[in-house]
Amino acid sequence: MQFYNSIKNEKNIEYFVNSFVHSKYIVVDDKVLAASFNFTPTQFIFLDEVHIERFKSNPNLGYRGVYSETGCYFKIEDVKVVKDFTDNFQEIIDRESTFKVI
Repeated sequence: MQFYNSIKNEKNIEYFVNSFVHSKYIVVDDKVLAASFNFTPTQFIFLDEVHIERFKSNPNLGYRGVYSETGCYFKIEDVKVVKDFTDNFQEIIDRESTFKVI
């Protein structure tokens, strides 16, 4: 919700969701930010004392230790590659299963 609230009133932003696609990039003008992570507040979570007694789907297995989500991103400025990402984005938003949030 924090992400949505931070962008909902901005001009020139479009935000789409599609339950079938797991793309992790943002097109901004003539650049692309491609990432290995989701663009969410939990991206940089770090818990140093995790204790899971047992997993629901595997009750004979548990975990104790560190949980950390980290990722990397790339800024792409190559004109052809940016066009490829932009074309892919357009194809995704043209799908019947894609909904425009903003």
